[in-house]
This record gives sequence, structure tokens and C-alpha cells, in this order.
Amino acid sequence: MKRSGGEARTGRRLLQAVVMSLALLTTSVAIGSAGADADGGSGHGSTDVTFTKWFVNGTGGMAGFVGGDAGSGAFVGQVLSADAASEPGYLLLHARYEFHGSRHTFVADVQVRENTSVSPPVATVDGVVTSGWKAGASVTGAFTAYTTCPVATPGNTRGSLCFQGRLHLRPGEAEASATFTKWVTSPTMAMAGVVGGAVGTGIYAGQVLGEDPAPAGFWFGHARYEFHGARHTFIADLHIVENDTVSPARATITGVVTSGWLSGARVFGRYTVIDSCPIVTPGNIFDSLCFMGVLHLEFGGGD
Repeated sequence: MKRSGGEARTGRRLLQAVVMSLALLTTSVAIGSAGADADGGSGHGSTDVTFTKWFVNGTGGMAGFVGGDAGSGAFVGQVLSADAASEPGYLLLHARYEFHGSRHTFVADVQVRENTSVSPPVATVDGVVTSGWKAGASVTGAFTAYTTCPVATPGNTRGSLCFQGRLHLRPGEAEASATFTKWVTSPTMAMAGVVGGAVGTGIYAGQVLGEDPAPAGFWFGHARYEFHGARHTFIADLHIVENDTVSPARATITGVVTSGWLSGARVFGRYTVIDSCPIVTPGNIFDSLCFMGVLHLEFGGGD
């Protein structure tokens, strides 16, 4: 989203106010009690950073404080897109997070899955550092929403609502596998389903983006797969070769993670076409037909 000159000046003033207020905070406040560890701890060369953030305009702009290994400093962010309809009780967001710490500065592209059905709401965060300190590292973490923020929130457009949490930056995180069961829900080849494995239990959403010419008995497709699990969220751009000459029909999948957890990782996978799905498939336009498979995400060489 483009910001006007007035919005940019306002943002700079808010950032200055945030920085000036840092002296009033203790380290324990900056971390907050909500900095849940999405992966059960750091280690393995990971780096921890903390944040408290809030909204400062009506277009998803955010300000706040940061701490941890980045050092005390200011947070700046922007919600790039939101989808409240994909999963009942959850808000799915794509955002840019900027950490301007006294020791380190970096920018991350993240996917957020916020559970609004619990009180207080909690969220998981997944993405990649796009520039600055630890560029290329994977990002995982969590935050909790507080109706009454325990610290001052200058410029807050939502009263005293704020979000406190923690992120882990992990250079060179190698690989993981996630499972899925999906089915077609519209003539335009939109898809729904469920996921599991390393992402945790959650929902699948997908869309066939195009088809390529294929030999008789085969289908060549281009699709977007979204995995919204309890532990991690990612979106992948994939190419599929489905072999309908065998029974049951099977497919191989290749592509790349475009955003979220392990962003930039190569994807290899497969699925099997099941005529009578073992689970309920609401909205399925092909009765009980479903597709069950697994995706393997990794950096470096393939299988």
C-alpha cells in the first residue's frame, strides 16, 4: 500500500515518540508475559527477539517496541492483506514487520494466524527475514492480544489494545513435512481441506491457477496451496503431474514456498486420489472424492 506524504510524516513522528518512550520500559515489560514460544524453545543457533505493537492508522500501520537479541528499539509494521473468511474463528494476515533495535535492524515478511475465538486472542507468526540482520533466516513465533496494554501506546487508534510476543530467527532451518486432505469446492477449482504433520492440525485452502497440455491419461496443473496449521502457516506455488492411468490415480508435486513458514524452501510431494474419502468433505462438488497427500519442504537439493 502506498502512503501519502502526510501519513509518512505522521509515521515518523509516532516512531520518534515510541523511541523516546523506550526509556520508561523495563526489559520484562518489553518481553511481556505473552511471548509464547511456538516451537518450545530456542537453541540450534536460533535468535530471540521480542515486541509490543499496536495499530496507528486505519490501513494496518503499526508501531511499537522491540527487545531481546535485537536490543531495545522501535517496531514498525504494516498489514499487507487480511482474510477473515478462510477459517471460522481465525484471522489470517500477511504483514511486514520491521525491528529497529539498538544492536540490530531487520525486516521480515510474515504470515499471521490469529485465533480470535479464545480470550485473550493468540496468534502464530511464520515468515522469513527479507533484509538486514539475519537476512534469509526463517521466522517463527507467537503473540497475544491485550485489550488493556500494560505499557503506553502513543498514537494507538484502537484505544489501549496491543499485541505482545516473541519471534525466533533461525538461519538454515533445513526441512519439514506436512500432510493434507483436500477436495474441490467450486467449478473454478477452489479447494478446501485439512492439514497436519509439522504444521499442526489446521485447514487447507487452495486454488488451481491453470492447466498445461498433457498426454492422454495425465493432468498437468498449476496451483496455490495454503497450509494454515496450529503451529505454522505457509503458502506454496506448485506444479502437479497427475497420473490417471493407474488406480488409484496418483500425482507428484513440485514448487516453492512463497510466503510464511520456511519461505523460499523447495517443495516436493505427492497425493493419491481417493474415490470415497474417509473424512467428511463439506462443500465437495465431486461427492466424496478427495486427494490425500504430503508435502516435503527443504532447502538445498531435492529427493
